[in-house]
Amino acid sequence: MLLAASVITAAAVWLVCDTLGAPAALLAMGCMAPLLAALLFACTYAGNISLHTSSAAASVTLLTLRLDPAWALLYLLVAAIGWSRLHLRAHTPAQVFAGAAAGAMVCSTMLYIAPLGAR
Repeated sequence: MLLAASVITAAAVWLVCDTLGAPAALLAMGCMAPLLAALLFACTYAGNISLHTSSAAASVTLLTLRLDPAWALLYLLVAAIGWSRLHLRAHTPAQVFAGAAAGAMVCSTMLYIAPLGAR
């Protein structure tokens, strides 16, 4: 239910940004948010991947690829979040790894297909 609400909210935010005249580069990346939420919804429904780890990995990937490779040190935080999900027995190691991989891959793909002006 919450993930479905996230998909709807992401689409609504994108529409508001488009209506208010947000830059094309931002809209190009923002249009991927509903797709990402829907993809993660499907993966979670099918295999219960760790969305906490996925979100952290996507955030660190964005910082690393857009700002400075030094931000890669924050992958230690991603590992700590993954460990916490295991410690709480909320996920298996495979679900944590799948979440981290999905977050990093979807973010990397989004940045790759974004317009050159956004880079």
